[in-house]
Amino acid sequence: MNQFDWTLLRWLTSFANVWPSFDGFLAFLVNWEVAKGGLVVALYWWAWFRPEKNRLQQRVRLIVALAAAMLALALASAAALILPYRPRPRVLVGLEPPTGGWAEWSAFPSDHATLFFALATGLWAVAPWLGMVAFVHAIFVVCWPRAYLGLHYPTDLLAGAVIGVVVGVAAQRSRRLQQVGIHVVKWEITRPASFYAVAFVATYLLATLFSDLRRAGNSFVMWWLGRGAA
Repeated sequence: MNQFDWTLLRWLTSFANVWPSFDGFLAFLVNWEVAKGGLVVALYWWAWFRPEKNRLQQRVRLIVALAAAMLALALASAAALILPYRPRPRVLVGLEPPTGGWAEWSAFPSDHATLFFALATGLWAVAPWLGMVAFVHAIFVVCWPRAYLGLHYPTDLLAGAVIGVVVGVAAQRSRRLQQVGIHVVKWEITRPASFYAVAFVATYLLATLFSDLRRAGNSFVMWWLGRGAA
């Protein structure tokens, strides 16, 4: 562990085991999807429906922001697969055995930090005060508990945050993504029934951090490996 990670981890975990109830709350919070993805999705729907003179332009930016978040998440996942494997702090110190699931994934960079900082950047482009709420949420609700509980090193979270912000800012300046956003908004205007049906499913998956898709993917992989072994 480098000195930067060591210093920050000591500060972030300075209250560990002092208040067991607090530790238990953070353990609950880190798995509470409504408090993580649910809150950010609610902020996006708030921004989508709030009455503004430039509503169409803001909706285009929101669509671009969501696309940017997905792109940033894909980049972070690719980086975790390509870069050298980094065990998570809990696994490294023996608090969590590497028996599958999240413990087997490389800790660097944090996909949670990437996703939520990208979403916060997109909200900032539409309404700075909503973006500020999302940034505070990303820091204290998403990232800090993950460092406190040993799921990530601080540099994992910082790297993810940088990826999310950079991709989020670049996406708002992309003419191609702006055109995609315009087409999606036109879809909402001309075919609202189908648009909101798809939007409901998409934002549900985002609010639950794609847990259903991840479980389905893991089940498929296990089935495929078992089929090959047979």
